[in-house]
Amino acid sequence: MSKRPWGEYEDLKHSYGEYKIKILTLEPSKSISLQYHLHRSEIWTVLRGAGQAKINGVKKFILEGDTVVVPLGVTHKLTNVGKIDLVILEAQIGSYCEEDDIVRFPTEVVKPEELPEEKK
Repeated sequence: MSKRPWGEYEDLKHSYGEYKIKILTLEPSKSISLQYHLHRSEIWTVLRGAGQAKINGVKKFILEGDTVVVPLGVTHKLTNVGKIDLVILEAQIGSYCEEDDIVRFPTEVVKPEELPEEKK
């Protein structure tokens, strides 16, 4: 398990240059940072709890059994809006699935000049 300010994650399976499978556990009222990736897309499936996914500025309420696709290079954020842990099965798919492929935004405001070149 790797601890984070929002909870923890566990790597389940990893094939270098192809995919990584993780379990994310977000504590109540906690969020991952607003971010995007240069080398991977992600698929989130809710295993337990209630959350809010913000994908490219669009917010969506998600519950157990729901799946959300995060395309390559698109800003995203995940928040636990429930009273219990939000548990997510995350599949990362792409040429590089490591923790240093995260571009984080310090605030909710995303300026056009901060987006990847192909997203402007």
